[in-house]
Amino acid sequence: MAAELRARSPRTVVHEYAPDVSDPAQVQALAAYVTAEFDRLDLLVNAVGQSDRGRAAELTPAKLDELMKTNVQSAMHCTQALLPLLSASR
Repeated sequence: MAAELRARSPRTVVHEYAPDVSDPAQVQALAAYVTAEFDRLDLLVNAVGQSDRGRAAELTPAKLDELMKTNVQSAMHCTQALLPLLSASR
């Protein structure tokens, strides 16, 4: 996506950072990067998600844990890590 944005608008500065948002340490590193690079954040979009199209009878505890980690915990980690910047920008 970053390459496409740069190609469409060569004068636009595009920053890219691709952490594993299910890993709290990587989310903290992202928050540190955003703070150091911009010192503000006006909007956070949690657009990560995973689905399991299988049958409920076939859903394993491990798969359910993976879905919860990806779909719920990652949004919580990102929101909590970036909330100070979001609060500051109101």
